[in-house]
Amino acid sequence: MNNNIFEYPKFIQKIFDKLNNENIQTILVGGFVRDSLLVHKNKSNNFKIKDLDVELYGVKSLSQIKNLLEEFGSLNLVGKSFGVYKLKCNGYDLDFSLPRKDNKIAKGHRGFSIEITNSLTFKEASSRRDFTINSLGYDTQNKILLDPFHGREDLQKNLIRAVDLDKFSEDPLRVFRAIVFATRFNFSLDDQLFLECKKLVQKNALDELAKERIYFELEKIFLKSSTPSKAYELMKSLGILEYFKPLNRVNKKEFEAILYSLDSFANTDASLNKLEKLSIFFAILIHKFERNEQISLLNNIVLSKKIINAALAFNAPSFKKTYSDYELKVLATQINIEHFLLFSQAIYPNINKEIFLKLKKRAISLNILHSKQKAFIEGKDLIQEDLKPSKEFKKILELFYDKQLRNEFNSKETACIALKSYLQK
Repeated sequence: MNNNIFEYPKFIQKIFDKLNNENIQTILVGGFVRDSLLVHKNKSNNFKIKDLDVELYGVKSLSQIKNLLEEFGSLNLVGKSFGVYKLKCNGYDLDFSLPRKDNKIAKGHRGFSIEITNSLTFKEASSRRDFTINSLGYDTQNKILLDPFHGREDLQKNLIRAVDLDKFSEDPLRVFRAIVFATRFNFSLDDQLFLECKKLVQKNALDELAKERIYFELEKIFLKSSTPSKAYELMKSLGILEYFKPLNRVNKKEFEAILYSLDSFANTDASLNKLEKLSIFFAILIHKFERNEQISLLNNIVLSKKIINAALAFNAPSFKKTYSDYELKVLATQINIEHFLLFSQAIYPNINKEIFLKLKKRAISLNILHSKQKAFIEGKDLIQEDLKPSKEFKKILELFYDKQLRNEFNSKETACIALKSYLQK
């Protein structure tokens, strides 16, 4: 096979060579191997992974790893029970772990006993993986792909298949992980895997999952896929939407409209941070519902209060095709206008895009695209006029800010003159 598929900097190979010289076998696993093969398959150049997972075979002790790796950068041990060393080196994050067995002993994601052992082969260690596409390894010394469960064949077939259906069922979160990978890569679930996921849902196995674990998978759906609709279609066909009421009750037309809007926003080229993206995604997800239903759904699935409040805020004002300058300025006091336009464009696909573009240009010209106008008259100005904080104090500030938005004055100086005149009267 072409070894150029797996490319990483030479300084990382030097780390592997040092370990190999001590008879420690270094095998790259996880996302780096899977995604390298995907990039090669799709003939894509868009691959900038800087997180590498490395399994080490033939290690005598954790202290041996420490002694061999500490010269290369910042090194930290993450829990002796997991046997993972994290190395930060030249902008790369490398996780070095020992082969292990996971045995289910109780409910929940903590209900596993973890056994680290040097006697495992790569195939035995990989058997604990969830999907075949995640069970691949790359031997950095012999430059060969290790594929004990035919993961590369499944990558070629665009298929998500469980390594072991019995072990898969031990952690019901894997149902969501299957949905995430199918959505992210636009793959299909293997028939047996689909039936096993459905069986777990019907047995209420998802009830044992903590809200946090589900939420982090929802984040991945929104942040790593251009078609988040696929995830919600899968959830519906598996019966998972019962956990996302009232999404389970919307009619077919409304459901399709929500999914279309999610995909529309997922493909916008706007520059947004993680919190901004998630706020708009969740705002779209709830926009068909009444306020109390919106609050209930968000509180049920979202961890961040900031995201909940922002998603609700997007659904508070109603979008209009035409705004006066005053109305736009008032809108800027309620919401980030650029983000509101992105949200509105996603949920109203039949409105001409030129309307949104013109509103954005006007907001730019008024200098309110991302924030409201700064008030000319502030509390300190009233104090200078010998007023003391009170209910009247607040009313005067609101009155003069409204006058400002109506263009009754256009500078701090003219606003102060108007204030003096008002107080004299």
